[in-house]
Amino acid sequence: MKRSLLGVAALLVLTACAASPSEASVSEETASATAAVSAAPDPTEPPGATPAPTPTPSPVPEETMFQRYIETFSAPEESVETTVAANGCTLTLEDSLDTEPELLVYQSYLYEAEGDWDRLEPLMDGDTTFAHTAELTAKQYRDGEAGMESQTIHELHVMTREEVQGASDYSRRELQQVLADYDLQQWTMVAVDLSWTYTPEKEAAGPQLPEGRYQRYYLLGIPSGAGDWKLYQVYWEDFYPQS
Repeated sequence: MKRSLLGVAALLVLTACAASPSEASVSEETASATAAVSAAPDPTEPPGATPAPTPTPSPVPEETMFQRYIETFSAPEESVETTVAANGCTLTLEDSLDTEPELLVYQSYLYEAEGDWDRLEPLMDGDTTFAHTAELTAKQYRDGEAGMESQTIHELHVMTREEVQGASDYSRRELQQVLADYDLQQWTMVAVDLSWTYTPEKEAAGPQLPEGRYQRYYLLGIPSGAGDWKLYQVYWEDFYPQS
């Protein structure tokens, strides 16, 4: 009995040894195939598909938004030239600059007219459409393509909380979203009363906006973890309800 069991055991060992190479080969092929399938692109994804966009943050509640609003500032220490000629355009400031946000807004007009993006860029958040537009405008001035003969800033001031609360429903909702998108923990707005004239060539070409007097409203803010005020957006006359 013992001899029979030993014979069977030996036969099983020989069979296993004989089968090992092919089984190992099959095992390796199976592993390779599995790895290839794992590495293959997902057939449900189109070629060159981009990752899913980051979810849009929820708007900041209106009450919280106005709790973050700043309307009192110290006077800036920096003095500025009130009349500057650059790239065929004369920029004139008829008002005093009583706060840092007012200074930043004026500097944005000045550096834009001078075509100086290196000095303009630090005044704004580089990820905004507003910043990309400002960069393009500065380039147009630098290349002599802006077509502006003059710009006059008649008056600018930091808006009171009550002034901003009078904005249209649409504008207030947009402000709530901008504060959420850029995590602005402090913010303020500067109203600008300005006018401009075009060169004869630009006027003959038919500019998008005619010469005249306009109102602009600039949003400035400080995001969480930062310490400097920057420009984030500009609104036109429709910032307020239109009759």
